[in-house]
Amino acid sequence: MPGGPANTLRWGVRTARSTVELAHGDTAYTIHGQLGAPRSLLVFGGFHFPRNCDRFFAELGGRLGADFCVLTYDYYGRGDSADPGQRYDEALYLDQATQLLAKLELSGPLDLLGYSFGGNVVARFAAAQPERARSLTISGPFGAWAPFLAPARLLPRIGLGWLLDRLYWRMLRGELARGFDDPTTHAAVIEHMLAVELEIRGRDPGKLRRAILGTFRHFPTDTRAKIESLAGRELPILLVSGVRDSVCPIEHIRAMHASLSGSRLVELDANHNDPWLVEPMREQLLTALVEFLR
Repeated sequence: MPGGPANTLRWGVRTARSTVELAHGDTAYTIHGQLGAPRSLLVFGGFHFPRNCDRFFAELGGRLGADFCVLTYDYYGRGDSADPGQRYDEALYLDQATQLLAKLELSGPLDLLGYSFGGNVVARFAAAQPERARSLTISGPFGAWAPFLAPARLLPRIGLGWLLDRLYWRMLRGELARGFDDPTTHAAVIEHMLAVELEIRGRDPGKLRRAILGTFRHFPTDTRAKIESLAGRELPILLVSGVRDSVCPIEHIRAMHASLSGSRLVELDANHNDPWLVEPMREQLLTALVEFLR
């Protein structure tokens, strides 16, 4: 059942975290700001869960001011959201976002932002429901311009998903460190990110494993056609990427920019897929997002 919102004042903005019951199971969400503000920014998070990025989006909500609320949520099977016990395909991801907005009575156009895997999801959402998009921001979109790597899709399909899962968690610290030019300088940030992921995974490892492997197995990648379908619409689009992002090559973002006439492109001197976790890129990105959204 939905839980009552836990209201706190964090990073200069009122933050409320709660859950709501949807058709495929409970969904956990966080509102930064005041629900019912004139404008709402819906964030489609990365492959796992947005908890590591909460502080950034709370600060973004604070800088945008009372005219905005910023809404983040846990995908099914991640964090505090339920495992729906069905295929993790495009329909499931889009239904979750659509039903969440309906439950929260958020109608009309919204500002949409998707980062990493969420860039793939948000592009599909905007293409499927163009009337819901006031603006679109895509940051380092994993699997949006080119498909997932074939081995990653093959292993769960032939019953070896457990191997992919085991390899990922063994390599996690190294992968997080690889996102920083100088990992030793950001050791505390890396350990915090790792601790958050491991703590949430530890609550129900099976749930997270099913969500990740199910997504590799069933979620369609190569969203290029969806992104190109946005061309010609009167839709403000901002594209963001680190120039050395190993998850989403900068060439992919530049190609998207070329295909979307009138879009804005911000290239950050960084190699992390979530640049808001890295100083001083964080401040640069906050400034760019506030300027674009306002």
